[in-house]
Amino acid sequence: MNRNDTIGIVLAHAAARDTVIRHLPYWLKVCWRIIIVLPEGETLGLAMENVDEFSRVPNGGGYSKETNIRTYQALHLARHSFPSPYYMLFEYDSLCWRDIPEECVPQPNAMTACRWPNELVSPIGKPFLGSFYLHFPHIYSIGALDKLLPVMERHVAWNAEYGYTDRYLGLCVERAGIKVVDTLAMGRAYSFENISKYSQRVNDCEYLVKNRGIVFSHGIKDKESLDWIAKGCQWGVL
Repeated sequence: MNRNDTIGIVLAHAAARDTVIRHLPYWLKVCWRIIIVLPEGETLGLAMENVDEFSRVPNGGGYSKETNIRTYQALHLARHSFPSPYYMLFEYDSLCWRDIPEECVPQPNAMTACRWPNELVSPIGKPFLGSFYLHFPHIYSIGALDKLLPVMERHVAWNAEYGYTDRYLGLCVERAGIKVVDTLAMGRAYSFENISKYSQRVNDCEYLVKNRGIVFSHGIKDKESLDWIAKGCQWGVL
């Protein structure tokens, strides 16, 4: 996958500034430009080449309809202000560990993500509508975004899936009929809500990145786990 064909979109907030700064060198290895979208009124104060900051939508809390709306606005902003064949959507704690292999590049009108089946009984005790959810990073072809954005605008409620953005996007992708290239099924993702909190997960991730070609992870929260895992990745510690 050509870095020069790829715009990166990062969902972040001001309290995650240090993590964003640590992860930017890795994002810029696979995306030539990074768009960081924060809650309204927040800024990271970065002044870096090929990195742009935007603030959108008041902060409604970690799991709120505002989170879903901000995600939609981030995708809409990128699609209409930075035309590109591909878009990678990151949460601030998600990463790529190496160049994107061709098998993970979505075909026109498709997207790529770590796909998890939704539980019969959800962790919050409420039923989710979608049959799957999507951990970050995601890769969207421009055609997939053109199918997805109208569904987000008109066919899925902003408060869907209780503000869990990975589940909201999974529902929207499902409703849009977009094919998902599943990096979990391919053995290209090691992803949890939190990897850094658990030493066994950190060690497993480091081994799989170094020895099994893992490309995508979500849940890297601190410098220690980042550096331990990154020493085995394509670029080493950046």
